[in-house]
Amino acid sequence: MRDGQYERLKHSSPLRKIAFEAHSTARYIAEALELYAKPRGAISLPDYAEAIDNAIEAQLDCNQLIIDSQAEVLTIDLSAVRDKVLLLYRQQIPYINHVTNLASQLKQDPRYLFHTAPPDRNSLLASTPTPVDVILAEIKAWRANTELHINRGEVQLRAQLVHAMRKVGLQATSETRSFNGHADIVVENNKNQYDFVAECKLWDGSRKLQETIDQLRNRYLSTEVKVGALVVFTRLKGFVQILESATKSIEGHAAFAGWEKNLDEFGSGYCWLTTVQQNNVSVRTAVIFANLYDGR
Repeated sequence: MRDGQYERLKHSSPLRKIAFEAHSTARYIAEALELYAKPRGAISLPDYAEAIDNAIEAQLDCNQLIIDSQAEVLTIDLSAVRDKVLLLYRQQIPYINHVTNLASQLKQDPRYLFHTAPPDRNSLLASTPTPVDVILAEIKAWRANTELHINRGEVQLRAQLVHAMRKVGLQATSETRSFNGHADIVVENNKNQYDFVAECKLWDGSRKLQETIDQLRNRYLSTEVKVGALVVFTRLKGFVQILESATKSIEGHAAFAGWEKNLDEFGSGYCWLTTVQQNNVSVRTAVIFANLYDGR
């Protein structure tokens, strides 16, 4: 399902959940199998199995989601999309179960070494990573291996970030209610407080960035949010010029209340944005640009 079609579905749509969550799970299983198959070292079979197993989230209620989606009233074009998505979804369930069973069996046999080395995402993270730590580590992994992000749109990239946060124990969800809307990424704590609220976008110029700041500030940021974030993906060359343009755009926005840390050469920094609730109250906001230009 293309990003534009995905956005047309209601937030409560079972098909939306299938398209988002199932796609994310399938991608991560495929990536784990592929990445760990590169002969760069040696780990035990149980460790290899554990790494693959960690790429598989808790299973969704597959049967119930399919039933709910089939009962959903959709337009004719989205009904056709639903048929394709459900077919692909049904086809992937046996593969997920097969990989899960395989990993379970491998864990029982510690006698052999599997000649490979795990991806070093976790080594990039501190023992208690923040959502921003996780995002920066993912971007570094993307930069090191274009296969992790090539041909993936905003929704798929966002799915990877949410999944990575969950893997390190953060209570991350997507399309979750925050203030006056549903934010792209929300991380709550055990007290049901908003530790982190982010809006993700593909870079499409300074004007669109200002519109994204409007969206983040007016719909998602509130005095209850500890840290906000603008996460911008770009596949265009001229990253330095993009950062310069973005800096001017951010500083020119009415909600901008100053930099805590200017954007660095890698595209990350922190600024303060005022809230619509109280104009004299500002929310610390991470600004993160993911440079996904592959040189072509």
